[in-house]
Amino acid sequence: MVTKIKLLSILFHLSFCLSAQTLTGDYQGYLYKNYYIGKYEKGKYVLIDSISLDNNGTFSKVLTPALYSKNTQYIVASEGEYKENKRISNPHPHGSIRFIYTGENVSYLTSWRQETGYLSFIKGGEPSMQINDLSIRLDSLQFILNQIEQLLLSLKESDPFYKQAFIAYIEKASAFNNYCKNVANQYTKKSYLNVYALMFQQVVPQKGMNYEDFQVFRAKNLFQFTDLKNPLVANVPILPNMYRSYLYHNQPSGIVESDLIQKMQDSAKSYIQKNACIEVLEVLNIQDFRPHVQILRERLINEINFDTLYLHDEAWYTELNEVLGAYDKKAPYHTLFGIDIITALERTQKPEAYTKLAEAAFSIMEQFNWGEAQMELVEYLTEKSDHRLLKGSGKIALIYSMKSVKVGLKAPNIVLPDKKVIKSSELSDGNNEQTLLVFFASDCGHCEEMISQLKARYQLLQVRKIRVIAISADTDEALFNKTKSGFLWKDTYCDLMGMNGVNFKSYAVQGTPTLILLDKNGVILKRSALFSEIIKEQ
Repeated sequence: MVTKIKLLSILFHLSFCLSAQTLTGDYQGYLYKNYYIGKYEKGKYVLIDSISLDNNGTFSKVLTPALYSKNTQYIVASEGEYKENKRISNPHPHGSIRFIYTGENVSYLTSWRQETGYLSFIKGGEPSMQINDLSIRLDSLQFILNQIEQLLLSLKESDPFYKQAFIAYIEKASAFNNYCKNVANQYTKKSYLNVYALMFQQVVPQKGMNYEDFQVFRAKNLFQFTDLKNPLVANVPILPNMYRSYLYHNQPSGIVESDLIQKMQDSAKSYIQKNACIEVLEVLNIQDFRPHVQILRERLINEINFDTLYLHDEAWYTELNEVLGAYDKKAPYHTLFGIDIITALERTQKPEAYTKLAEAAFSIMEQFNWGEAQMELVEYLTEKSDHRLLKGSGKIALIYSMKSVKVGLKAPNIVLPDKKVIKSSELSDGNNEQTLLVFFASDCGHCEEMISQLKARYQLLQVRKIRVIAISADTDEALFNKTKSGFLWKDTYCDLMGMNGVNFKSYAVQGTPTLILLDKNGVILKRSALFSEIIKEQ
């Protein structure tokens, strides 16, 4: 009996030695001597093993089958990272290596002079090399596809370049998907590398689609390459970021109605909830499954506590600058800033915070030339705000003055330097259909650019019977005279009072350049800082 037990013990150890493989590495020149090995489990790294360097800076570790599974990614991180983070969820690229254990020996050479350790595998690191290659190729592809999309957005479907650009998009995405499939086919179906490679694939337009159709199709088919019923998917590091990235990048491009985007996002969530296994749902945390721009918008509307934040200037400007990312001209919520800022004001109680937010919003709208949003805010502040709006400051005074110079109202009269008054209803002079008021300053760079555009298109303005009247904020008469000498129109005035000039105040001009277009009866049609927004060529 004793002999039998000894024989079984020998056989067990023999089989263990045959199945166990080794991880060897060279960390010569590194400060740290102790390293930790972790892996993904349900989207999080967990510590499973450790290693120590010898006097030569090398190590050798037996990868026991009890701890290490085939086709799984592992990370070796230094004790500095682990002690600092108490976890290894963000391993440092210079000191950490990622390797896929495939049941073979793994050996690598790394150095503090190298960008990343896993690029220097001697043996057994091929899968990790392919992950790195996939990431590099994906970054390159998405840059190219984004460039093609910008081109498609600027072209009409009838343009001959449109079809060529769309074909190029399909070819680039399809070629990349074939590469992903080739990598995936090198590994056992449902294995870590097989799933990982397939998840990199991009949505490709179907036959007969135009770009507009494809935008909708792509948003509805974000998850066509992912087997959400496979628990292994939950252990793939790319999963959470990939989904959020897909929702952000694959929603319709350009200015799209927010309810359409929300509908597509809800459809995507519903799909995941119906098809994903428990492990995947835990990793994705479905409750906060929102694209970045939507998160930013909801922070402004519901989350930022302006009643507390207004006391901390640095944090105040940091928060506001960040949420503005949801309202970039290419973002889907671009036109909703006015509505959203009013909602944020409604829930702000302290008068100091309320007033500071109103002034900041007004300045932002002015800076980005968001005229419609600005007028929404002006209407709200002048008609619906209460005791929370502290009157008397410069911006608030201007906000109130803007109430009388809104689009659709009769414009104020023009007061000339000799005190002569030109009624706004008489500006057309009987020969013109419209009047363009140009508020500028000689030392303003943006004004110089705008006036150059105005000169280049002055003949067009004459054809359209648009009279130009320029009013300067200059305080230096010699500089003003030098500037106006190059103008093609005769009506140019300056009362040498800067932004405190009577016309600047009556027209509530916040900064230069400001362009205001009036109809022949003196009613305000448009106000903007951009010439292209005022005069749109037919």
